Amino acid sequence: MKQAILVVDMLNDFVTGALKCDRGLAIVPKTAQLLDGARKVGVPVVFCNDAHIKGIDHELKLWGDHAIVGTKGAEVIPELKLCQTDYVVPKRRYSGFFHTDLDLLLKELGVDTVIMTGLHTHMCVRHTSADAYCLGYNIVVAKDATDCFTKEDYEYGLKYLKEVYGAEITTVDELLKCVTVVSGNDAAVALAERVAGSESAFVDRMNRRAQELGMADTTFLNCTGLPAQGHVTSAYDIALMSRELILNHPSIRDYATIWMDSIRGGEFGLTNTNRLIRFYPGATGLKTGSTDGALYCMSATAERDGMELIAVVMKAPTTSQRFEDAKALLDYGFAHYSLTSVYPEAPLAPVDVLLGVQGQVQPQLQRDCRLLVRRGEEGQITTRLTLADNVEAPVDQGQTLGQMEVYVGEALRDTVPILASQAVDRLSVPEIFSQMLQDLLMGR
Repeated sequence: MKQAILVVDMLNDFVTGALKCDRGLAIVPKTAQLLDGARKVGVPVVFCNDAHIKGIDHELKLWGDHAIVGTKGAEVIPELKLCQTDYVVPKRRYSGFFHTDLDLLLKELGVDTVIMTGLHTHMCVRHTSADAYCLGYNIVVAKDATDCFTKEDYEYGLKYLKEVYGAEITTVDELLKCVTVVSGNDAAVALAERVAGSESAFVDRMNRRAQELGMADTTFLNCTGLPAQGHVTSAYDIALMSRELILNHPSIRDYATIWMDSIRGGEFGLTNTNRLIRFYPGATGLKTGSTDGALYCMSATAERDGMELIAVVMKAPTTSQRFEDAKALLDYGFAHYSLTSVYPEAPLAPVDVLLGVQGQVQPQLQRDCRLLVRRGEEGQITTRLTLADNVEAPVDQGQTLGQMEVYVGEALRDTVPILASQAVDRLSVPEIFSQMLQDLLMGR
């Protein structure tokens, strides 16, 4: 089964404009969530947009002018901003299929199932679904990503879609679980082809990104991780990749921490292959894998007291052994290390500003400083400040005024820039003379 998301008439005129639908605003967050999840795994997103010709199109006689070609009202709402990989099919009737290339596009993409979203459930979504059904597509409706002017029309529309076209009525969350909780090599290939045009082009990107992350032991030959001669990595490199994922894509935890769930009203069950999620306190993820050559592998993450650790296990002889090894690594880390917040040993004093409209500027650390140290070394942490005595205006907000060096014993472990917390403008020439005159009169 290959799916595509159809987004019907989520346009300015339908949501906030000429045919404003207040209930349409409510479905925007869930629709955006679904589209984001679909794009990440290579599920095509197709916008079916009204694009009417003023004074000609039949629908305008019934509904008045709306979504006229070239107008703001015919544009997709900004909350659902188009991505480069999305498709747009303009339409001049209720159905996204009527005299358009939608069927041709879906067939060229190999799609056999359409996931319906957008406005309105009982009208444009319904008519598009009708043509999809007649053309042989399976129909899934994300019920929290479609709506109508009224609750009655919405409920009637869902009932009609289910009873007449056999549509599966589900939610955005259940659709996302299908994609993210259970591993799928076909999804990985689909994503690669969607993003880069081909798997080989995507693998080139993977290798470039690996080098950027410092993964010196890694060479990718495919996007699935399945065995291939020369397709290699190391535990350290997997840890680097895992760190990038949890730091810069934290929403992965929303799904990586699911232990067991079901979709489609309990018809299908989903179970996480990472057993630590259920049995290890503080587990936050991340991924298991196995092949005949690499045996049982995993990247395990866990967080306690604000400190998150990564444990990578490769070539364990059994699936249970990889979990035991990961637990042992994590236990060691939590038992022997701590994450300590470091602050200047004294408050940062204001820095004098010469020729400024303000006489001083307050310095501040560019960022928080947290050090990973062995337990018992916390007392060896010291700081050394270098801070300008004064600075000449103008001063930019964020301008460097000094730095804080952080040591553990004699070892330098971190350097944090000290910045100006606000901008200070320079006095004008008349203001300088005025200040000089005040200083003379005051005897300063």
